[in-house]
Amino acid sequence: MEAPSQPKAPPALGQAHLSHLPQRPPINLGFQDLSYTVSNGKISKLILRGINGEFRSGQLTAILGPSGAGKSTLLNILAGYRVNGATGLITTNGQPRDLKMFRKLSRYIMQDDLLQPLITVQEAMNMAADLKLGSDIDIRRKTVIVEEIIELLRLGKARNTTSERLSGG
Repeated sequence: MEAPSQPKAPPALGQAHLSHLPQRPPINLGFQDLSYTVSNGKISKLILRGINGEFRSGQLTAILGPSGAGKSTLLNILAGYRVNGATGLITTNGQPRDLKMFRKLSRYIMQDDLLQPLITVQEAMNMAADLKLGSDIDIRRKTVIVEEIIELLRLGKARNTTSERLSGG
């Protein structure tokens, strides 16, 4: 008599290998003496002054501060969404950042990013896989990739929940 099989627990956060995804080199993102000024006509306002830091591949990093401290501004500058008014050095793996190449290798999803309210998490992930992985990949392989990502992000219980019903956090 066989013992009933136990349900498979999702991998610990950061433990899934995502073995089916294309392998990309790790990226460390650094910034030195980063400042950002906004100009409105004759008036200029310094938003960030002399910020230094590094985001290392494989590590979780938090940016903390009160509302209006410049957290989102910093991320927008690092992602390349804001370049005018920014000064300082931004590096990838110790070399000056090539913004065009960096945009191909990185993703930044803002909390207020536009989600289609009437599609489920599963449908959104499938559409993203279709767009990102293309039509060259076998549908079974694409399904495995989507499942691994859903498990890694611990979204299994929310897979059939529509975007409009998800928490922003």
